[in-house]
Amino acid sequence: MRFPGGRTIAKYKLKSKKALFDVLGMDAVMEERRRQALVVSMGFEGQWDDHRAFQMDFLRRNGLTEKTRFLEYGSGPLTLGLPLMRELAPGGYTGVDVRDSVMNLAYEEVHRAGQTARNPRLIVASDFGAAALAGENFDMIWSFSVLYHLSDDLIEALFANIKARLAPQGTYWANINTTVAESQWLEFPFLNRAPNFYAEIAGRNGLALSQLGTIAELGFVGTGPEKDNTMLEIRHA
Repeated sequence: MRFPGGRTIAKYKLKSKKALFDVLGMDAVMEERRRQALVVSMGFEGQWDDHRAFQMDFLRRNGLTEKTRFLEYGSGPLTLGLPLMRELAPGGYTGVDVRDSVMNLAYEEVHRAGQTARNPRLIVASDFGAAALAGENFDMIWSFSVLYHLSDDLIEALFANIKARLAPQGTYWANINTTVAESQWLEFPFLNRAPNFYAEIAGRNGLALSQLGTIAELGFVGTGPEKDNTMLEIRHA
């Protein structure tokens, strides 16, 4: 049943609620909570802009175009994904992450930024998207600050997926930790492995690995310990 003036009453309640939020500064509080959730899920407090700028610059310098078919493993809260999808054709960006909660944040960020028309594909999967992306190839595949959170078995599974997903002339890039002691981050391990560990697994999967140097040497300006991470480049053997 509809009551006379019901719509007017609803509008009044909405205005009253907004006025209360404004008076209490709740808009600012909610925005700060949103930013904190993004930072926690990304893992590098105070370095969001540095990480985003480095990744975008690296990809532009390495052949990114509007037509690039791009796949990101460990897409998280779209530190890279959000600015990247603006430069790609609609549907050109695909992000895969294992965390439901973080993917929910990612969807909110796409909507908030008005980028739904870019038609990004955001996939929650524990198999690196193997089932959802079966038969598809990508020109560029990217993992930033991901490999050192994966167990040995998961690295094997990831590289098998790289082999299946990488276009014939495509490239996969990922940074690794070779300097910082092992520890724990959220529910994930933080591991220290030599490049040869990854090279051996790449070889078993028909992939060839090269070391490009540290990300600091490649243009990263952040001051955190990740500046000494080694960047790997992987192609079909």
